[in-house]
This record gives sequence, C-alpha cells and structure tokens, in this order.
Amino acid sequence: QLATEGRDSIEIVHTAEYQNFLKAYFPPFKQVLASTRAQTIDSTEHKLRNVVLEILHRLPRNEVLRPYVTDLIKLSMTVLQTDNEENALICQRILFDLHKDFRPHLESEVQPFLDFVLEIYKGFKDTV
Repeated sequence: QLATEGRDSIEIVHTAEYQNFLKAYFPPFKQVLASTRAQTIDSTEHKLRNVVLEILHRLPRNEVLRPYVTDLIKLSMTVLQTDNEENALICQRILFDLHKDFRPHLESEVQPFLDFVLEIYKGFKDTV
C-alpha cells in the first residue's frame, strides 16, 4: 500500500527535489526488482513489482535521470525476460522511452534488446 501511495503522489519528480528522490529511491526500487521473484499470480509481491515499475516508467526522462539510465535499461531487460506479461509490457515502454530520449548514450544497449526480440520471434510459431 505504501508503494501505491508513493506512485499516486509522485509529483516530487517534477520539482527541484527530483535528483534527491532518485538518490534515495532508485537503489531500493532496484533492490525490490532484483530480490523479489517474478510472479505469475496476483500476489503482494506482484503488486509491489508492478507499482515499482509504474513509478520507474513515470519518471521524467531528463538530464537528472541520465546517470541512472544504464541501470534502468539493464533492470528493465531482466524484468522483460523473466517476469509476467503485465510487468513485461511496462518494461517495454520504459525501454522504448529511454531509447527514444537517450539514444546516443545507449547504442551499446540496443543489441541485447534486439536479440531478445529475435528470440521471441523464433519461438512465435510454437506459441501460436
């Protein structure tokens, strides 16, 4: 519930305190996604992971976020590959938005995403 309330009142990211918010909250968000297992059922852990991803997706993509972009890309790729469809879709949006806004900075991160998409399409025939 605390994470949901944080998501719903995230206006702080649109103030001068955005950098302090990232310093304080990005490491715990990263820890939550790295330490809790992906869920396929609607559980407390799933809700927590989902809310954290929604918060990360709502972050303004500006220069304040730049130092966190590489970690956010890697974290999103991991969740995309291991989590349920709902969370994977949020991660896709995060990845697309970050690549759109920080393109030159992320050239080295494009290939892992393309490799993932290729693997999905290779297995597409078996899932349909």
